[in-house]
Amino acid sequence: MANTRNQGPSAASDKNPGAPKNDAYSPDKDHVNVPKFDGSNFPLWERKIKMRLETYIEEPMSKEPDEDELQGALRTCSILSEAISNAIFTSVINDSNEKDPFAIWTNIKTIYASDSLLSVFQVWNKWLDIQYNKDLNTYVIEMEESLAEFSSLGLKVPDELIGCGI
Repeated sequence: MANTRNQGPSAASDKNPGAPKNDAYSPDKDHVNVPKFDGSNFPLWERKIKMRLETYIEEPMSKEPDEDELQGALRTCSILSEAISNAIFTSVINDSNEKDPFAIWTNIKTIYASDSLLSVFQVWNKWLDIQYNKDLNTYVIEMEESLAEFSSLGLKVPDELIGCGI
């Protein structure tokens, strides 16, 4: 998957004022909705955001961005701001970073993807609690969610451990 700075997120589609309010933000009707982040679903939300915005959130903008890069960065900031709750917005976006998607993303990760011992312990306990209860689909989804949480903490789960869980 080739990513270039000139491939920014799509502009927002037309808004229908009569449509029911949804807790998902869709930067483009041709793309999957990203759930609004409320602080409780970081691993899944992080993956979805990275799939869409990786070009602008994984590295800082160049010192002298061209117009396309600047517009892509501003659209990315807009998407990030719409895809988080108001409480999270006020804790991660401020005057100094409101036009810098990398800085916003760094703040979000610093707060919500902490690799503290407590976070690792909580994710490990969740992993241990996963059980097969005659519903294979639910079991697989729970395992994938748990693995995503390990990944968001920067931990690689060995294949042998995954095999034991299956």
